[in-house]
Amino acid sequence: MIGLSSCVTSPTASQMRRANSSLKQSAKMAKQGDYSGARTAAAVVGRSVHTGIELAPIVTSKTGQKVNLKPMLTSWESGPYQDLKTALKGKQQKAATIAFTNLRGQCTNCHSAIGRPNIHLN
Repeated sequence: MIGLSSCVTSPTASQMRRANSSLKQSAKMAKQGDYSGARTAAAVVGRSVHTGIELAPIVTSKTGQKVNLKPMLTSWESGPYQDLKTALKGKQQKAATIAFTNLRGQCTNCHSAIGRPNIHLN
């Protein structure tokens, strides 16, 4: 899974840890066929990531450049996160697995953009 310990601010890091935990929970529930629980956990992922970015929408990368995370958030919410919600709603295990993978990839992209790619995938 994803360890999002590289977020810039403490409140943001807290939100991302919550998102990470909920993402792991959602994936486990979906794999077990508990799509209702998986959707509930996925909703926490969405709220946590959204809140985390809203707390620090512009961050300074390790190279000193200002990075606006809002466009990445918009892309995440309308892309892989939306795909995940759709797959879970339709109880589509294969689509959910792909969406979980793509969602994690988007997280990696964001962290790489700010020079903090310390995301650990299990």
